[in-house]
Amino acid sequence: MEDIADIRKEVDGLRKKSRENLDALKKLKDELLADTALEEIAFDDDDKGTIYSVKKGGCKGYPLLKNEHIAVQRSIMIPNTELEVHRHEGVEYLVCYEGDIKIVNKDQDGEVVEVEIGKGGIIAVTPNTQHIATSKTGCRLVAITIPADKGYPDER
Repeated sequence: MEDIADIRKEVDGLRKKSRENLDALKKLKDELLADTALEEIAFDDDDKGTIYSVKKGGCKGYPLLKNEHIAVQRSIMIPNTELEVHRHEGVEYLVCYEGDIKIVNKDQDGEVVEVEIGKGGIIAVTPNTQHIATSKTGCRLVAITIPADKGYPDER
């Protein structure tokens, strides 16, 4: 039979190891929460919403309202995202509520136009204008198309 002192020593060793493991898990959790790419992981685990076609990065949209007159969605762009060139049949309004977003398109004279906004900013993209949306820091926004595009926002 083991001596009580040996059992206590073993229990103390297990407690110490448990504290070390718990501290390591807390540190890992903090590192993961600080990593903005964590939202990209959430894209894979979340079966709701639509993952958009991107040149780089990641973007996911969550429909809020859709009828024949209007389509509204909440979108998340992870840092360093660039969407594919696209257009909408109607006007598109982008309302940024976190981060930054830049829209790049060409005006009627063929000149490249870049408009960048941050939190609280609004961009209006004219109908049938091919454009690219990018974000350096990541962005959370509400996108509105009037009238609602066929397939938007749930098919991209």
